[in-house]
Amino acid sequence: MRSNLYILLIVACGLLFAGKGFAQPYPHHVTVWLDGGYGNLLENAAHLRSPGSFGFGAGVGYEWQHKKLLLHTGVEFRRFASQWRVDDFVYEQPRTDTEGDAYTARFRFADVRERIGLGYVQVPLMAGMQHERFYFLAGAKVGLNLMGRGRVDDAVASSGRYDSFIDDFEDMPNHGFDTRTERHDYELEAGLNVSLAAEVGWRYRIGEDPHSPFAWRLALYGEYGLLNVQHGAYQEDLVLQSDAAWPVLNSLMRTAAGVAVHPLEVGVKVTFLFGIEGRRPCLCEYY
Repeated sequence: MRSNLYILLIVACGLLFAGKGFAQPYPHHVTVWLDGGYGNLLENAAHLRSPGSFGFGAGVGYEWQHKKLLLHTGVEFRRFASQWRVDDFVYEQPRTDTEGDAYTARFRFADVRERIGLGYVQVPLMAGMQHERFYFLAGAKVGLNLMGRGRVDDAVASSGRYDSFIDDFEDMPNHGFDTRTERHDYELEAGLNVSLAAEVGWRYRIGEDPHSPFAWRLALYGEYGLLNVQHGAYQEDLVLQSDAAWPVLNSLMRTAAGVAVHPLEVGVKVTFLFGIEGRRPCLCEYY
């Protein structure tokens, strides 16, 4: 994992500085960007729902501009985020009470929600065009997972079912039959991400000088992961036995065996461009 990250960073750095060998009339730009918007980890499981969350990214890169042609690369950190929800369900387990009588312990889990955040370092490889102030970029991104975290919240109500009684035993705290709210944190790992990405927006000059090497862009962007980042890494049970009385819910990401999970993000992106090297071209065509 760590060796792959080093290789990815070396490749990115090489791409950042490769533009210095291009012909001098072609302007070179260092770019810095920040973006954020709606994020989700789309899944195909019937028992899960994904309302989404807030995702963001930030990076630094190199962009080569020749007339209307744009070539862009760099390195970015991106946090893919989502919320997963599960419909209410009941977990049952045969048990024996303190008097030696057998019963069925029933735990009803409700309002189950997990907030998931996956951190990636990514290298974008994108190309596009610009016309006057309008521009667009499209291409791919390759990313390695650096970190991941899931937080599970739920409410669980316990009850007991005895064969010799008609009704269940519930709302009896002295006997362990009551309702609790729970929160549990889990560390997560995810697989390689390969995304299709695009952005479209407008470019603005910084300052009054028409030949200024400084500019900024405001754009709408989108990114969709082609690979299943869950990649079958986890095969764990949904309900874990934490102690003799109360089970707890595992991370939904850890129990999503066989489920395809694809990152998605759309939002607003701001990019700052700093021109370097080369002859200063006439920018009248673009402003």
